[in-house]
Amino acid sequence: MRLRPKALTTGYVDGAWWPRSPDLTAGLPALLAVPAVRLGEISRVSYNLTE
Repeated sequence: MRLRPKALTTGYVDGAWWPRSPDLTAGLPALLAVPAVRLGEISRVSYNLTE
């Protein structure tokens, strides 16, 4: 994961991630913990059910 230089905390972060497990609830909390330190609470995650 790569983030832009520190700026305002408004807007969206766009990116991609390939989990090591088919269980999204197992891998997502650890993934979101890292950017949350810099961005604050992450309130929405989008994913594609067919992928």
